[in-house]
Amino acid sequence: VGPNKEANFRILDVAAAPKDRYASQQVVVSFAQPRGDVSRAPRSTFSSVLKYLGDWAPLLIFLAVILYLVLQGRRKDSPQSRTLALFERQVALHETQAANLARIAAELEKRA
Repeated sequence: VGPNKEANFRILDVAAAPKDRYASQQVVVSFAQPRGDVSRAPRSTFSSVLKYLGDWAPLLIFLAVILYLVLQGRRKDSPQSRTLALFERQVALHETQAANLARIAAELEKRA
């Protein structure tokens, strides 16, 4: 950073360069802001609710999408419901076919 220039930086626990590089530097803190909420001023209920909604918004949106997809899957005309209906008809046809084949096999055994 050149003379009379400004730069943003973060203070770390360990220096980024050897100590002798900082010997001729001067640091002037013109503005500082704490990282956490250190103010003890009472918040209004409305701002507290907005803060919690903001914190929980991604999870609430995710749950809303999952709930929507689950409810869409339970409709009678949904692809899942149609697939289950086709499977049930297929099972009924296989049972009918197995019964007919068993009857044919029994009839053939009688004739033999």
